[in-house]
Amino acid sequence: MSTLPPPPKKRKNVPDAPGLTTRTTNKAVRPAEAAGLVNTRRSSEQKAADDAREAEGKARAEQEEAEKLARVAAIEDKQHEQDLEYRQNANHPIDPRRKTYKNASPGPAPRSPSTTPNERIQEVLSADELAEIDEGNHPDANDNESDTFEPPENSSDDEGGTEDTGDNEDSDSAAPQPKKRPKNGRADVRAARQTQDGTGTPDVESSGQKRKAKDSGKGPRKAPAKKPKIGKKAGLAPGIKKTLKRDKAKAVDDGDGIVQYGGPALDDDAGEVVEREKGGKGKPKQASPIITSLVSSLSLVPRSFPFIPLQSVVRIEAPAKRVTQKEQRGDGTKRWKLSHIPGPARNGDIFTNDVWPNIRQNLGRVIPWDAVTNKQVQDHLDRFYGKGEMDAGADVFRGLISYRMHYWRGGFPTQAHKCIVEMVENSKKRADDGIADADDIQLHTSEGMQAYIESMLEVDGATRTKAFQWRDWDDEEAKHSGLFQSSLVLYTYAYHLALLDTLPGGRDSEEPALGALILASQAMERELGYWKTGMYVAPGKSQKEQFSFDQWGDYDEEATATTPKRRIPRATRFVPSLRKWTVEQWEQVNATAAKYMDKKRKVRSTSGSLASSDIEDVEQEPELIIEFS
Repeated sequence: MSTLPPPPKKRKNVPDAPGLTTRTTNKAVRPAEAAGLVNTRRSSEQKAADDAREAEGKARAEQEEAEKLARVAAIEDKQHEQDLEYRQNANHPIDPRRKTYKNASPGPAPRSPSTTPNERIQEVLSADELAEIDEGNHPDANDNESDTFEPPENSSDDEGGTEDTGDNEDSDSAAPQPKKRPKNGRADVRAARQTQDGTGTPDVESSGQKRKAKDSGKGPRKAPAKKPKIGKKAGLAPGIKKTLKRDKAKAVDDGDGIVQYGGPALDDDAGEVVEREKGGKGKPKQASPIITSLVSSLSLVPRSFPFIPLQSVVRIEAPAKRVTQKEQRGDGTKRWKLSHIPGPARNGDIFTNDVWPNIRQNLGRVIPWDAVTNKQVQDHLDRFYGKGEMDAGADVFRGLISYRMHYWRGGFPTQAHKCIVEMVENSKKRADDGIADADDIQLHTSEGMQAYIESMLEVDGATRTKAFQWRDWDDEEAKHSGLFQSSLVLYTYAYHLALLDTLPGGRDSEEPALGALILASQAMERELGYWKTGMYVAPGKSQKEQFSFDQWGDYDEEATATTPKRRIPRATRFVPSLRKWTVEQWEQVNATAAKYMDKKRKVRSTSGSLASSDIEDVEQEPELIIEFS
């Protein structure tokens, strides 16, 4: 048997570590006292006063709980008496098979009203339960010298201090946390009540075990005998028996299934489902549901057959198929035409010559890139077709107006391009004829055009406007005049004025066309951007190159780490300023722009009165079809 090695011995000639000592200068230093954190001790009188207040608060809390318990019990007693009175005076017969307050099994005897709630609770609780509740208040329950006692972690003295010499024994060990008093439950309320319920659902002990069935002594249960077949019992013919079968439908609650009792009904009434409503608790048992494949075969059923009436049948109809716009047109075309307007053929001419010109005039007055409203369109339809003859919400009018709205807006960049091209041609012609002035900008040269575009796109930081938008621009003194009255903007704006002259009664000058004027300015700004290199660069076919709301309308700028979300008014920034213009200012603008109008366009506007075939047959991107609200 091996022995353990001897314990290690202390090595000789090794000096011990020096003892820890406090510096002489630090012996009188008391940092806690200097900071005002003096740990004061409670005296015996203070501790006794604190204990008395704690005991008083605990007694008050127990008294309040007892009063609450008594109030709840009194309320339930009153409700029980009301229930008995309601049952006695009820105007419906009482089912003798059900237990009532008269034939219910006798419950526990009522408590004497002289007893207090605490006494009634003690009567209900057993001795073991009372002992368990009182265990936390027993003087020996929290004895620190018990074998099973474990002091809590981070225990400290009361109020962070220690007692005087008379309480040193209490301060040596911290008292454990007292057990919380159990909350009152339903058992306490029932114990405090004066009356007991004789009806209702009995209390089932929550033992977690199922109750065993009583032994009747009759042996195992036998399987139920098979029921005779329905067809054979009813005396049906063999051909009819095959048409009858039992439905094994699941019993589902109302609302759990899409189809209620009865099942779907076919469109031709063949194979109708006839079903009894399912039975539930408290309902008498009913016959099994019968399903007949043909309703006409019911006439062959003998009178002795127990016919089951139809309780409820839900007919599930196929969802209505959405009629597409192509199907509405009826001729297989992809776009709406004037011929699709209901009524005689002249209705198309009325729309072209009367309805659309007035709608176009409204488009020039509204905020840029906004559409006309449904009410405005309906007013024009009632005016020219008759009250209630046409519906502005019809797809045919939405389509026709959307097509023409797109082409009307597309005319502004076309007019702006025409303006720059004419300026270049005039510059070249003057140079060829030798009549050009020394101050004239040589727009027909690449260098001259590039310098001119840079000067026109110069930005004023104070007003955030550009030079081409002003009639007079002085970049040295920063003085500008005539906003939106430059020749570039008014030349483009003249396109809309020429269209208004095609109105049967002439254009209405009461409301200004501020929307058309802003669109003219945006179209010219777009056109100048394609001449920055001194030569014209045609726009591409991408969405960013289009003259559309997505590129020139207002938009929301997402929030960043430094800036919140905000609205960028690209189109509506100048609307408040234009609304302040007087009638004289608008008349002056219209008169100046009228000088740039083409004489031929005054007679007949090609964009304003295009034929039907010229509009609907042109390919157009779907996002450019705008629906008015």
